[in-house]
Amino acid sequence: MMVETPSTILARLQSLSGPAHATQRASTILTSLESESLRVREAAIGWAARWLEPATLTDLVAHDENATLRNAALSALARQGHYAVTHLQKMLQEKNPEVVMFAAQVLAQIGSPESVPALLPLVRHADANVAQVAIGALGRVRAVEAVPALLELLHADLWLQLAAVEALGDIGEVRAEPALLALVPASEVTVPALQALARLGGPVTLERVLGHLQLAELADLREPMLLTAGAILERHPSGQGMPDQFGSAVDADRSSMGLWRYLAGVLQGAIESPEPAAPLVRDDRAQARGGGPLVQAGGTLAIAAGIVSLYPDVMIWASEPAGAAWVEPLCQRHPEALDASLLALLGHLDPRVRRGALLAGAFRRDHLPLLRSALGDPEAEVRAAACWALADLVDPDSIEPLLELLHQGGTEERTGAIAALGRLPGEALKNLEPCLSPAASTEEILAALEVAERSGSRLFDARVWELLKSPTASIRRAALKVVGAIEDSHAEVALLRALADRDQGIQVEALSLLVRRGGDRVTRTLLALLSTGDSLRYHVIRALGRLHAAEAAPMLESLLATSAAHERIEIISALVRIGPPGIMPLLRERLAERDPDIRRAAALGVSELARSDDLSLLLQLAQDPDWYLRHEAARGLGKLKLPACRDPLLELVRDLEPVVAQAARRALEESQGGSRSARP
Repeated sequence: MMVETPSTILARLQSLSGPAHATQRASTILTSLESESLRVREAAIGWAARWLEPATLTDLVAHDENATLRNAALSALARQGHYAVTHLQKMLQEKNPEVVMFAAQVLAQIGSPESVPALLPLVRHADANVAQVAIGALGRVRAVEAVPALLELLHADLWLQLAAVEALGDIGEVRAEPALLALVPASEVTVPALQALARLGGPVTLERVLGHLQLAELADLREPMLLTAGAILERHPSGQGMPDQFGSAVDADRSSMGLWRYLAGVLQGAIESPEPAAPLVRDDRAQARGGGPLVQAGGTLAIAAGIVSLYPDVMIWASEPAGAAWVEPLCQRHPEALDASLLALLGHLDPRVRRGALLAGAFRRDHLPLLRSALGDPEAEVRAAACWALADLVDPDSIEPLLELLHQGGTEERTGAIAALGRLPGEALKNLEPCLSPAASTEEILAALEVAERSGSRLFDARVWELLKSPTASIRRAALKVVGAIEDSHAEVALLRALADRDQGIQVEALSLLVRRGGDRVTRTLLALLSTGDSLRYHVIRALGRLHAAEAAPMLESLLATSAAHERIEIISALVRIGPPGIMPLLRERLAERDPDIRRAAALGVSELARSDDLSLLLQLAQDPDWYLRHEAARGLGKLKLPACRDPLLELVRDLEPVVAQAARRALEESQGGSRSARP
């Protein structure tokens, strides 16, 4: 009878979890794998990965007449990961080319380096589809030993050639650079070859690609060539390989088909990439922030080549956070690039250009007159950027305009002024005192206190001590942070007194500052506070853990029986941080409790602290019904790196919970020495 819903199959399978039901369970899984319902099949695939042996699943792959069952079996094998590798390698020797191809595809998904010797002979398989999949799989596992064979395939038929190019790019072996360069620009795989060179090419590729970029007859290839050049310049910021006078030659040709016109269009958003490409900025997950990869490559080339006329377009991108994320590092890699152009950029009519130059520029003390002038810019966003630029140079002569912005500026200006003033020496801040007077607004006082905290100035100690008694909680907290940086006994007393403040946020802040100071006196005070039963005790327990206070362990252990649940979890976490002798028996006892959160906290401790003689405890966790405990077992087994850990990790790779399977897979990969990538 066909199972109709995922809930039905799950309920039935969960009722068949005992060893006596193995046959019935397998039958139910097999039936559900060919269900017409996608949701039922997805549920069954997880159970198949967990309970069916790879030999059973590999037999199903040969069922040509039942594609639904075959595809479900392939998905289950992929879920089994390393557990199925041996059986999949045997499938590579089958006579049926489709079975061989499917096995290679699953091995590529698993990404196990163990499969390389079995995959290598298949790159010359008589069936082109098998060969293509094997080539792709070798690229996926970054098999450096496959490079010679792949280079030979660059002269094979088009589809094998294409697969080999992509695999060489995945592997990233520099030996492939000359052969890939030979495919540019006059081959049917020019674009894939450029994409591969973007990942492994060096100065030789850069010189060749930049030469091609200038040719109007190759205008159709400018996008992939620009992306390749940008990627190489990111890896080799010295610009080695840049042809002499390249930037001036580009600048001189402003014709409609010239490279300058193309780069300007890219940077101004008039030319967009028709397809998303690999981003140059590693955290650009949407491949669109800050202009996207094509804009970033264009900006990289403009700065690295010194094409000064395009600098304003790059600085506009730097004026916003998403663009600044790649323009600022770019300018740091080329500090000389903006040097001669700063005066023009800071005087540009577009405030976005002025702001971008201030945020991205690498300034020296001889630039101080320019920066002081920018503090009076008519645009608030430019004034704020000038504050941040001055923060890196420590300029006491800028204190008056900075104080003016602290008094009257908007939020961004005030934040920048605080950063700049906080870098000044204490004696230069005497004019800050009015901002701490009783007549000052709350916003001014808070800003001034932040400056005092950042600078470490002692000029305002008397006023700061008074502000510790302010009726405004935010002011008391800010004053406390200033006092927390003072290294004397009076400051420590003030922090201890703040533990009794009526505002819990200030109590927690005081605890954090005390932990930062450390010392026997702080530990003794915190131990005394453990006897209190108020809401602060939870934070005290956490603080003792952060201090790694070994003397706190006995008292923390004694509190376990009487504390509230949330405190007990924090006690376990603190004890794990401290790591006292005998911690494992205590954690084992907690694992026997009913409260799932307590058990999870204990399991986390076991995975963090387990040694080789704790293997049996980890194996026990690996069988626990709670997926979180199995996850921690996988982590702990991975850390031990013992031969005896491999089999239980292979079992966990098949876990019904994907998070557990992923942790086990990661542990196995790390135990095998990690990635085989040729790239550093």
